[in-house]
Amino acid sequence: MLPSWADDRGVTLTSHDVPYPAMITLKDVGKDTAGKRIFSYQISLASKTCKSAISGVAKFYSEKDAAGDDSTFLPDGEGVDINVFKDNGANGQVTITVDTAGRPRYAGVDIENAHVGGCITKPGVGWDFYDWNAGKG
Repeated sequence: MLPSWADDRGVTLTSHDVPYPAMITLKDVGKDTAGKRIFSYQISLASKTCKSAISGVAKFYSEKDAAGDDSTFLPDGEGVDINVFKDNGANGQVTITVDTAGRPRYAGVDIENAHVGGCITKPGVGWDFYDWNAGKG
């Protein structure tokens, strides 16, 4: 059974890491044949001078990030558990760290060997995306 946020629109989070609109849309699409959770992602970056769109399907990789952590903190200070998902393809090696507390409120994205062009200015890039309104009454 898919989580309640896995509707046709998925969940969209935004980043303040760059001085222009940056967002990621995640949609849980179930499990692969090995039973690993997968979701689709679409990253959109756009300024007056550049545009980039990155999309793919990421598969569950680990319950801990590269530093061995199994949790992170949201901007409001709340701690949340995380899972790590990976995708290797035309976009480079994409690592997405997502909080596991129901509807995602955090997604950290790192891309190694990214295709340089548009808003992507170097082969190693990363952003933190949040639901900035989570926890606000």
